Amino acid sequence: MIFVKVPIPGVWTILFWTTCCILGTSAYKAVGQIPNLNSSKEIFSARAEALQIKIVLPETAIASLKTNPRTNVVAFVQEPNTSFSNVLVHLKGSTGSFRPVDEKPSFTLSFRDVSFHGLRKVHLNNSVEDPTYLNEYLGSELFRAVGLPAGRVAHARVELNGRNLGIYALKEGFSEDSALFRNARGELYEPEPGHDVNEPLRLVFGDESRRSKLLELAAAATERDLSKRWQGLQKVLDTDRFCSFMAMEILLNHRDGYCMGRNNFRLFHDVASDRFLFLPHGMDQLFGKADAALLPKMSGLVAAAVMEIPEGRALYKLRVQQLATNVFRVAELNRLVDAKAGLLQPLLDSQERQVLAREVANLKGRIVARQENVVRQIGNWSREQAHFAQGRVALTNWIPALLGEKGRLEQNTDHGKPVLLIKAQPGSVASWKSRISLPKGRYRFSGLAKTSEVHVQRAAKSFGARLRIPGSKPDRSASLIGSQSWTKLEMNFDVRDAEHSFEFLCELSADQGEASFQLDSLLVEQVP
Repeated sequence: MIFVKVPIPGVWTILFWTTCCILGTSAYKAVGQIPNLNSSKEIFSARAEALQIKIVLPETAIASLKTNPRTNVVAFVQEPNTSFSNVLVHLKGSTGSFRPVDEKPSFTLSFRDVSFHGLRKVHLNNSVEDPTYLNEYLGSELFRAVGLPAGRVAHARVELNGRNLGIYALKEGFSEDSALFRNARGELYEPEPGHDVNEPLRLVFGDESRRSKLLELAAAATERDLSKRWQGLQKVLDTDRFCSFMAMEILLNHRDGYCMGRNNFRLFHDVASDRFLFLPHGMDQLFGKADAALLPKMSGLVAAAVMEIPEGRALYKLRVQQLATNVFRVAELNRLVDAKAGLLQPLLDSQERQVLAREVANLKGRIVARQENVVRQIGNWSREQAHFAQGRVALTNWIPALLGEKGRLEQNTDHGKPVLLIKAQPGSVASWKSRISLPKGRYRFSGLAKTSEVHVQRAAKSFGARLRIPGSKPDRSASLIGSQSWTKLEMNFDVRDAEHSFEFLCELSADQGEASFQLDSLLVEQVP
């Protein structure tokens, strides 16, 4: 079938997809294939120029789309040398990207009589949230590079009733006879907004009688016993490729996808393997946050379920490292960006070309920044891993941190004991920081601290010397002010995820005075 599994490390996208197309199209004859004027291979080529598409709608159809934008109307579609009648058209898009028909709408086109470059269904995405027009294209290339099915992406200049709408990303639709599914037998499901696999999903195609398989997937994902959960998921989910799916969504910072947003995905039940496969969708916002966590809190039910299982989490982390090394290649991505942007430039006026050039440069910068941060985070995984001895781990690798460059930090000794020393200046907030990664459980952060003439003139709720964990609840210990002898500070906190990286602070927020933290007393302990 077309879902060929590529060993990691993978080959680059173009070679992979060319191989898949050769193997897939020679091995079968599509069921119910409509007449094909020409192959879709050319329009999705890396060197393919943007298509010129004119959509003609009668006034009654325009009026219908204004009141019922999701309801199909019949359109006439033209290219320079070809025309298509009896084409079903409706508007698409969700919050943020949807535009009405009298602006720059996104379209879904379904061809009933003659195929459009070998395709029965295509989407024309308005790219209003992607001024480069390239995010969807890059996402598709990268997912397919690792053997995960994703709709191919081209570009088009679109007119509606003679009105120039500009450039669109043209995406291959998820239809039963597309290159993604012609050789596969099974069911494709589309979620309603915000719905997960344990909620109603719309059957796009396939056998309704096999819908019960969804219940098996949901049951496996919600099994409380982690060992049984992993065994159950392996029976109903292609766990290997799902970990690749998760890794690619997170590497691309596809924050509106399944893992982080419980949105923009399709689910395919492959009858041959009797397992589910997740497909990416809606990738018009990628690389938005360079320092996005590689171990984020997962919103998707199946993603969260896999990440709680030690074997699943380990496989995910391994896959992140493999894809970051072998697929997420900045030079290759930037070459793709430059090549596609070059093909779009002739379709733009001078002002539009300047905007595109600026946005493309910004995109390339975000790709570089993301890759650098990914390398840094992966490098920190081993350094931050906590190794407990008798239920406790000593915090080491303390680094200084100043807010507003006020205050002084020194490593010193007090009666032969090493200490972390903080000296306050007016309005200063200074701290020593250490970071470790902890598995799910309950913990105590503790240490000995003393203060000398710590005073605060500012009116605020919490000042002085304290221990703190940003982002935890509670996030700080009791505070010491004035002059206090060695006092034990402590705070309990919970780790609710299977693994979480925490920053631990020894902090002084004051206008004068100094605080010392005894270095060998700073511990994280497991609490029964």
